[in-house]
Amino acid sequence: MVPRGYVTNGANIPRMFWSIIPPFAPRLQPAVVLHDYLCDIEIYDVADKAFAIILKDLQISAWERFVLVKSVTLYHRFKYGVKPRV
Repeated sequence: MVPRGYVTNGANIPRMFWSIIPPFAPRLQPAVVLHDYLCDIEIYDVADKAFAIILKDLQISAWERFVLVKSVTLYHRFKYGVKPRV
């Protein structure tokens, strides 16, 4: 559960892709808010799995889910050294 008043910066999507996937797209916000909160408390693997599940529940297309989930997973790996669990 995300605390009331939690502030997110939206999806960290490079500006060049904003026309395809806007960072504050309302349809992505439930997944983005939970993912950001879980990352803030440093449980990245759970955050990424929850992100993927919620995106699917929100009926985000398979290619968009793939791009979004792969992007956050790679970002965590390179920025924080987090390796996905197998």
